[in-house]
Amino acid sequence: MTSTARESSTGTADTGIAERSLIESIAAELNSSRRSSRLVRGIGDDAAVVRARAICVTSVDAMIEGVHFRLDDGWASAEEVGHRALAGALSDLAAMGADAGEAYLVLGLPAGFGEQRALDLVRGADALATATGAAIAAPDRPVLSLEADGSALYTIQALWTQARERLDVTTVLINNAAYAILTLELARTNAGEAGPRAARMLDLSDPKLGFAQISTGLGVPATRVDTAEDLDAALRRAYAEPGPHLIEAIMAPGSSPGT
Repeated sequence: MTSTARESSTGTADTGIAERSLIESIAAELNSSRRSSRLVRGIGDDAAVVRARAICVTSVDAMIEGVHFRLDDGWASAEEVGHRALAGALSDLAAMGADAGEAYLVLGLPAGFGEQRALDLVRGADALATATGAAIAAPDRPVLSLEADGSALYTIQALWTQARERLDVTTVLINNAAYAILTLELARTNAGEAGPRAARMLDLSDPKLGFAQISTGLGVPATRVDTAEDLDAALRRAYAEPGPHLIEAIMAPGSSPGT
């Protein structure tokens, strides 16, 4: 469902978005070969048609600006908000021991949000769905998932789902022993350098995390690499073998993939 104005679900000049135009744009964005065989009719006018299972676990949650995220001052992008919203729902399903199926997205857009930012939000959610859900919908299509150590701690149980469903998902987990995104957000507050206690909360090096061992414990074969050459070789091996794999890519503490 899409609400694009304070008192209407049909779209007004308050946002500059026509609801039907936005629905068509979202449908075009999500139209791909990853479409689930259970999905009879996708995005429409506030409804979808899905073939039911015998038992269905449903997660209903809300991400509210000013409570769960902030779009002003560069705290979070629309794409990051979409990713975070779906991550919360997937975490709820994993806690119930359920497999992810279809995602139902409700958008309540404030005045001036714009259609492009709305599409960025959808792309963020779709990118996370691709990492696990795409392999379920299209088992003959391998998936490459890029993950980081900090965010992986929230959703590491997805590896168990990949192992149980024998999904062709290769996860490259970037381990820089830090919550880099939180360090960036702290800098955006202009509060100055973090003190010793605050800095410790952003550090993941004590104790060190062994994601390769964690992955193996969850049933997914894993390896650790620390050079580009080793990463290339590990990716080739993973692509040549069916089933899920994890590659833990070690980086300098606190560094980012672009450095």
